[in-house]
Amino acid sequence: MEGWRDLNHSYSLVNQWQLLELLRRPLRLCHRDTAPCNPAWNPRSNGSGLPQELLDRLRQIPAPQGGEHFSAIYRISFPLNLLPGPADQMFVFGTPDYAHCDAGMFLGCTPAEASRRNDLSIVTPSRWCQRGFLEAGFAEERIHVLPHGIAPACFFPAEQDQRARYRQQLGFQDDDFVLLHLGSLYRNKGIDLLIRAFAELKPVHPRLKLVVKDQSGLYGLRVNDVMQALDRSGKLPALREQQWRDLISISANLDLQGLHALYNACDLYVSPYRAEGFNLPPLEAAACGLPIVVTAGGATDDYIAPELGLTVASELQSCDLGFTREPDLDALKQAIEAVMHNPGRWGGPAGSALVHARFSWQVIGQRLSDLLGLG
Repeated sequence: MEGWRDLNHSYSLVNQWQLLELLRRPLRLCHRDTAPCNPAWNPRSNGSGLPQELLDRLRQIPAPQGGEHFSAIYRISFPLNLLPGPADQMFVFGTPDYAHCDAGMFLGCTPAEASRRNDLSIVTPSRWCQRGFLEAGFAEERIHVLPHGIAPACFFPAEQDQRARYRQQLGFQDDDFVLLHLGSLYRNKGIDLLIRAFAELKPVHPRLKLVVKDQSGLYGLRVNDVMQALDRSGKLPALREQQWRDLISISANLDLQGLHALYNACDLYVSPYRAEGFNLPPLEAAACGLPIVVTAGGATDDYIAPELGLTVASELQSCDLGFTREPDLDALKQAIEAVMHNPGRWGGPAGSALVHARFSWQVIGQRLSDLLGLG
């Protein structure tokens, strides 16, 4: 395995959970750490949040020795390194979020050159991403769609008394209805649409709150940056200062316990994204029993189910980076209100059980093991 460890970037988190699953199997496993694409990212400022016990287990994986030959090498870092290596088979992970691959995504050779090699396969987490690799010229039989997973021991519904304590710690009242969104605040995440939807619904639903956990430690953007851009464009709805205080921003890094508390303290996870490679936070939220609202037609089509929540109608559009799904703002507001008016209809124990059964890292780890030819 080659990639990033101990960062709160999705590539690093996926790599670590997959490594932990492969450690359960009787094989010789090595890991080569590769430099993150942003040299400023580091475990001290951008730690993964995994407990020390798991970090210690990961650090005990030996590095490969010179001259060794492996049955498989699996690379999960960016840019995508397509160079040959000392192995029978090469697997390279990638997420073309916009269903399109540009030349800057690849190192070592072009997709056309790489697609002619019988030793190289692509691993990607959604059919949406698969479209990008197909367009780039990779053969369909060489593109393997392997979804991400969740850790059931970390993401599960809290008991009612524990949930009440979580809400109290975060300052929520019993009758507050709290929306949640996690991730970077780039345009592809649709956070601008979520802020607009919140602001337009707030006068009708005074107990509505929105919590945004950003990734400013990695990317720098904060909620105020998005709101200022909306204001400059004339798309920021007018609310009283007191109403805007119910838009709560969290920038601090959270460990797994903190994420469990945040998911369980809220009432609905909302992700009106335009382009995503997989979009793991809604799946983690669903594992905690939260209803979810996500864009229709994108990467989350691979895991959304009627038990988990609702989808928002969207229009396929082309852009300089590839393709996006543009969610309908009115449909987004209607989906949020539908969940508000029907508590318990989506998510809950049934939604959590479905995610645990289909998308645990144990299940995904077995599929990865089979893909790598390890049995």
